[in-house]
Amino acid sequence: MRSETPRVEVIHADAAGIDIGNESHFAAVAPEKDPHPVREFGSWTGALSELAEWLQSCDVKTVATLSFPTECNGMQPLRKLLKSGAGDGNRTRNQQLGRL
Repeated sequence: MRSETPRVEVIHADAAGIDIGNESHFAAVAPEKDPHPVREFGSWTGALSELAEWLQSCDVKTVATLSFPTECNGMQPLRKLLKSGAGDGNRTRNQQLGRL
């Protein structure tokens, strides 16, 4: 018996998801945004800048994050970088950062 893949309504097509860890972060965008839509980034400043630049290159407008425990060491630097902008000085286009 063949099961069908359930259809999911896309609410935010330009969204990304980030699983925040102390040593690395996994980020995902829609498959049509990048040939490698899931990537791992380190938690140091240079890697966070690469993450922000990648999100901009994928035209991400909103980000959902997940971290355990809630106040893991990796969350604060990433939140600060995304709010201030990517490595090239442009502000990230993110409408949901206040909820991080």
